[in-house]
Amino acid sequence: MLVRSGVAASDPTGLLGADDVTGLMSRLAPGCGAPGAVPADDAYEAASQLPSAPVYRTICGDVWFDVDSVNGMVLQRLDSSRRAYRWAYQALHTLDFPVLVQHPATRTLIVVGLCTLGFLFSITGILIGWRRLLLSLSRS
Repeated sequence: MLVRSGVAASDPTGLLGADDVTGLMSRLAPGCGAPGAVPADDAYEAASQLPSAPVYRTICGDVWFDVDSVNGMVLQRLDSSRRAYRWAYQALHTLDFPVLVQHPATRTLIVVGLCTLGFLFSITGILIGWRRLLLSLSRS
């Protein structure tokens, strides 16, 4: 956690502000940029402990840090390999590519089409297995 002991947060709500995160990140990793609030529709989402509290992202060279404004915890550390993994694995499994997110009807059509294709493959596997079972029972 990046919380400073004995010092209250600058925000009257008790949440850490961008200035607090800047000071805390300067101790964690030198040369970081100014933190900014992570938008709710960000591709690399990180959830705060308090649903309405902002999460701040600060970029330190090639590494991104997402910091919870509730308690100063680093929620995620994203380097280039973690960002590539997010697109290679998670985006392929959820189909949340930016183009498809902007066109939900197309995304839904693709998801339903892929599910139908998977269902048809399953049916063919069941039919092949059933025929093989019948063939082995008729020989006995």
